[in-house]
Formats: sequence, structure tokens, C-alpha cells
Amino acid sequence: MADINKFKLFKDQSTWRLFFLSIITLGIYGGHYMLRQTRIMNALLPEKQQMSIGFSQTLLVMLYISGLMILPYFFVDIPVFSPYDLIDSGITNITTLLIFVWVFTARAKMHLLFRVPKGDYKWFHGAWTFFFTILYFNYKINKVCEQTYFDDNEPDDNSNNHSVEDSTFDDLKRPNKPNDSDNIVM
Repeated sequence: MADINKFKLFKDQSTWRLFFLSIITLGIYGGHYMLRQTRIMNALLPEKQQMSIGFSQTLLVMLYISGLMILPYFFVDIPVFSPYDLIDSGITNITTLLIFVWVFTARAKMHLLFRVPKGDYKWFHGAWTFFFTILYFNYKINKVCEQTYFDDNEPDDNSNNHSVEDSTFDDLKRPNKPNDSDNIVM
């Protein structure tokens, strides 16, 4: 249970909120999100296993530069392959690479921190991480916290409730038959 309470420290906001704020701020908000998550991870990990705060701060600065370099495109017709366009493309590519490095490092640190075996519901899937980066990272944290909320609030009396793990496939196919004592007519 202590691990789940630690996991809940990472829960910050809905994934839709992260998505829209990142778009509105031209990606800069995502950098603040990553820096926040890095600080939480580092508070929970031993010093030798911590993520670099300097790396996360550099990523945030790169997102500011990349976001600001997009602004002239809204007001001026910048030719393709102009020096400005090439510099902007280079910075954007470097920033994107840094985001991938951060998200896969954070994924590995979450698996290490919570000792998550592959296939566990807390496992951060590599393909989803690749395609949706911080959005998937945030989504997965929210889903794990939601799952644990429901697990924590299930009744302790297991006489009528069966989990899928406790049931066999045959138990899931057969409906429960009432006992004769349950059919009392008055």
C-alpha cells in the first residue's frame, strides 16, 4: 500500500488538461510537467539512481526556445530551407530527441522505483510511451491511481464478490445458481 501512496504523488492532472495546455503553450507546459515529475522521482529514489535535474531543466529551456521560435511563423512568411527554418528544425529535432530520452528514462525509473514486473497493470508499455510520450506517462499514472482507488474501496467480504484472479474460466461462464434457502416465498 505504501508503494501506491508514493505512486499517487505523481498524479497531477487529467491527460486532456496536459494535452491542451501543452498545445496552447507550444509545448512549454509539458516541460514544466516533466521537471515536476523528475523532482518527485528524485525525492523517492536513492541518490545514485536519480534522474538528472540538469537534464530536465535543459529540456525545459529547449522547449522555451522551440516554442518561441514557432511564433514568427504565425506572422511572417518564412521560406522553407531558409537559415531560420533550418535552425528551427534543428532545435525542434534536438528537443524531440530530449523528450524521448526523458520519457524512456522516467519509464525505467518508475519500473525500478515500484519494482513493476512486465505485464503488471503498473507497467508502462514501450510502444505507447514512444507514440504518446508524456501524455501516455500521465495517462498511465492516472489509470494506476484509478485502479488502486477501486481496489482499495472494494468490500472485504469476499463471499459474494470474486475477482478474475480468484476465479477459473468455468466460474466466469456459469451464472451463480441460488440456493433453495434463498427462494423463500412469503
